[in-house]
Amino acid sequence: MTTLASSDPVSPELRSAYDAQKLVPLWESGTTGFSQGGEQPRHWPWEAIGPILRETAHITVPSIVERRVLMMMNPTIPRNDAESCAGLVSAGVQALMPGEIARPHRHAMHALRFVLEGEGAETIVEGKACAMEPGDLVVTPGWAWHEHHNKGGKPTLWVDILDLAIHRAMRTDMFQPGRVNALRAVPADRAYGAAGIVPVGIEENEVARAGHTMMFRYPAGPAQAAAANAPQDQCGIRLARYVDPRNGGAIVPTIDCYLMQLEEAETAKARSLGAQLCVVVAGAGESDIDGTRIAWRRHDVFTIPRGATVVHRICEGPAQIFVASDIEIYRRLGQADGNDPALFAAV
Repeated sequence: MTTLASSDPVSPELRSAYDAQKLVPLWESGTTGFSQGGEQPRHWPWEAIGPILRETAHITVPSIVERRVLMMMNPTIPRNDAESCAGLVSAGVQALMPGEIARPHRHAMHALRFVLEGEGAETIVEGKACAMEPGDLVVTPGWAWHEHHNKGGKPTLWVDILDLAIHRAMRTDMFQPGRVNALRAVPADRAYGAAGIVPVGIEENEVARAGHTMMFRYPAGPAQAAAANAPQDQCGIRLARYVDPRNGGAIVPTIDCYLMQLEEAETAKARSLGAQLCVVVAGAGESDIDGTRIAWRRHDVFTIPRGATVVHRICEGPAQIFVASDIEIYRRLGQADGNDPALFAAV
């Protein structure tokens, strides 16, 4: 008869049987629980990481390292083998020096580029040239061929944002180097140049059927004007959303992007509905995130965990902050608080 140890209900004999058949009791699994929790906000001050990126630009070249990127890591995210920094969102900072070309490649992950500094650079997406000016958002959808060229006289620096975590979980994190082949036909961005008007027949396009935007560049000027003129919500925040012009939805199925304007000295306390990667575009202030105070300035990057309570305060305003959130994944899984494009819920 098997005797159970007082400290372990599983006998040594039964434990050996588990091991032999690669079985693990659910109650001993590290993934068991109602919430993974643990994620804490992080802050990357530009005055610290900007010089590091510039120094890195002088010791590496894209022809050798493919992309000159420094990944932003958040060690408080549980089981973070996808190198995420905000929930399911991965990010890094990239530099392209004058005259450089980052050769073409493509991958399953959707990638977004939010430009911080530079002039004269462009990203070529499926053969379409997209200028990269400060404040621009450039979209390289999954499996779209893309390359970067800097034709200007200054370094171009930007934040890379990817949905690597969900692809890593599904084992679809695939990559293909150039040469470019089989470019898909895409309409010019000017096809979407008038609000409320979209071209007919685009639905049959192969790229359109992929479920992401076909507009690959969102210029800074219109986005900033939209945020400045958006109505204030109940928390005192003005919010503009980057959308697929064909349906008004998120630009890619896994990351939802916004431009937030803060004018009030202090916003009302709110709860974040998804993890947020925040890039400061203009202004200065501080955010109280679940009791952690982050003082931020232009080009700083910081994160807000999903479910965290947040209060924003500004000392130089109005402030504008670009936000990339994994909230769209939760919406599509039916795990979000409603389907509206909100980032926060009042508390």
